[in-house]
Amino acid sequence: MKHFGDPCIHCGTPHDDLEIGPCKGDPARVKIYAYSIIRQAHQQTSGRDNVRCYMSDGTIREEAHHPSTHWPYSERFSAARVRPVAQR
Repeated sequence: MKHFGDPCIHCGTPHDDLEIGPCKGDPARVKIYAYSIIRQAHQQTSGRDNVRCYMSDGTIREEAHHPSTHWPYSERFSAARVRPVAQR
């Protein structure tokens, strides 16, 4: 896991005190720091938005959410910024 923020949100260590190597903090503190909408509900038959989440530990996760849940306004996505999806 990578350090994220100052102090690191995973382990609480200030930037100037970080040791070389991966963060050994709590994986439960990982947050979504950015996301992209890959496919909106009206573009597919499932009726769900496909979302690519860029996590604070350096991983990328894909999720599907129904628009009626108002997922962009949920606590999980509240601090995240929107990233444009690269054209394929």
